[in-house]
Amino acid sequence: MKGRIISVLMTLTLIVSGLYVSDTKVSAAEISVTYNGVDLCDDNSTVEGFSYDAETKTLTINNVNSENKELVINSGDDVLTVEVKGENTFDNSSYRCIGLYGNVIFAGDGVLTVKNGSSWDIDAREANVTLDGAIISLEGKTSTANLETKDLTIKSGKVRVKGSENEDEWSVKAIKCEDLLVEGGDIYTNGSFNSSTITASGDVTFKGGRFTVIGESTDHAIDCAGTVTVDGGDLYLAGQKNYQSSIYAGSFVINDGYVDMMVYQHQNNGNYSSAIEVEDTITINGGRIVVRYQDRTSTLEWFEFSATFKGEVLVYDDGTINVAMPDELKNYLDEKPISYAIFDPAIDTTGKDFTFGNEIPNDDKKKTDEELIEDGESNTTTDDNGGDNGGDNGGDNGGDNGGDNGGDNGGDNGGDNGGDNGGNNNDNDGDNGGNNNDNDGTNTDGNTDGNTDGKSDVTKADGPKVGTKFAYKKYFYEVTKAGSTDGSIVGQLAVTGLRKKSITTIKIAAIVKLNGVKYKVTSVKNKAFKGNKKVKKIYVGKNIKSIGAKAFAGMKKVKQVSINSKVLKTIGKCAFFGDKKLKKVIIKSTKLKKVGKKAFYRKGGKKLTIKVPKAKKKKYKKLFKKAKNNKFKVK
Repeated sequence: MKGRIISVLMTLTLIVSGLYVSDTKVSAAEISVTYNGVDLCDDNSTVEGFSYDAETKTLTINNVNSENKELVINSGDDVLTVEVKGENTFDNSSYRCIGLYGNVIFAGDGVLTVKNGSSWDIDAREANVTLDGAIISLEGKTSTANLETKDLTIKSGKVRVKGSENEDEWSVKAIKCEDLLVEGGDIYTNGSFNSSTITASGDVTFKGGRFTVIGESTDHAIDCAGTVTVDGGDLYLAGQKNYQSSIYAGSFVINDGYVDMMVYQHQNNGNYSSAIEVEDTITINGGRIVVRYQDRTSTLEWFEFSATFKGEVLVYDDGTINVAMPDELKNYLDEKPISYAIFDPAIDTTGKDFTFGNEIPNDDKKKTDEELIEDGESNTTTDDNGGDNGGDNGGDNGGDNGGDNGGDNGGDNGGDNGGDNGGNNNDNDGDNGGNNNDNDGTNTDGNTDGNTDGKSDVTKADGPKVGTKFAYKKYFYEVTKAGSTDGSIVGQLAVTGLRKKSITTIKIAAIVKLNGVKYKVTSVKNKAFKGNKKVKKIYVGKNIKSIGAKAFAGMKKVKQVSINSKVLKTIGKCAFFGDKKLKKVIIKSTKLKKVGKKAFYRKGGKKLTIKVPKAKKKKYKKLFKKAKNNKFKVK
């Protein structure tokens, strides 16, 4: 009895102190919706304009006119849909109008106007938000952002942000998020922002829809810490005066779609900024980029000019770039090589679909500010996903010229016998490429049919030239051997670094195929991954022949390296120097001939185990010792 009393007293003590944990399992977080403190999930709730269906997990908002009342939605561990019907307004001068938690989808055909929140109109810092219908209209000055969320996805509908034009009442940002994905619908902003219009701490991806900015920003239209990718859609950024570049990102990639930008002259110092500025690379594989320059408004004779595209490297294959400047500015730049004026660092524009003048050619997608404002202010969204015509110029010309060139040159190089006739027939019918070569050029090389497909006997490496740099998936590469688009010449690449610094496992591919050219990844460049602080495992592809000096040096967390290549010949000086946590290295190559000095030298850490082919154990052990590595054993 005494024992039971003591036990009860101890339990009560733990409960009071907050340390008692019941054996009963705690259920997952449940959906909750409150409006001005009233539980809208309660079956007895009768708040006008709201209804909640527990079975479908749907909150319907229908013609609600709310003043100084807060709506808070928490989906718990589930997904909650907000069905918007009619005209709805939430006006609250408190720090926020609507608070969202969990995963929330906005749908329906109505309009939800949210305005005058002092910090946010919609505070979704702890929520992932998807718009799949409805129009979300955010209005007024906010001190943080009109909308702040974790991941934002736009499938259909419209996000409309109308900021203040009064300089003393500028919002800081229109939208702040982690990742932004636009698959359709519209994002429209009109107003002035005392920072970037859209700020993303992750990646921004456009696959369709439309993004329009009108007004003014002290920074950028898009400020993205990761990669901005345009796979489709229309980006109309020309209507916003940005004091800095229109797009600022870690990297920029366009594969399809249309991007229209204006570079303005700064009203205070007369300087011109860039259209796109990145930390790493700008890669243009398709689509179309249009850049217009504002007429000079400053009377200053001296001003600074930043390159239109500012980044480590710019690579483009099938895309189109049009840059137009007023004559006064263009004449100023005529004193410099155009490649330096537009691209920093300079690139070779020969043969690229690039124009530079005082007007934009064939700009059938251009819209006036008035048209964009009319579309943005209307309670309708775009019907199409955009991007259909994004690469019209490049695509159409590519197809047309493909046949023409094939026909004209069909049998020119066929051989001494009959090659000329093969070419003559092709001149008559360029569309057929080389179909008539059979008649006159059958024995042009003694074995073939006179290149009936319109190609010469000598295949050319028509892919990007040696030294070209580009980004693909998670990595950066550099061309070390050019390849051909017909596959007859396989190019070679060196992997030069990581696009995403957050990944924890490096997997170097054996083969990369980009824009029709096949490449073997044959080397890791010097200092490619040096100093990475997050990677724990490294897998080296089967075609790697050399690992450069300090390629993986100073990687604080790496524990295991698997070199799957059986053709590895060289490990460079200090390749893995200072990797204190490295415990195991697997080398499958039987062709290793050189290990650079202190390739695996480490101060501190446990003894490193290097596993090698049995037949090479004795030889490789000598290589590692000769390289003055320490604290290792070869198995």
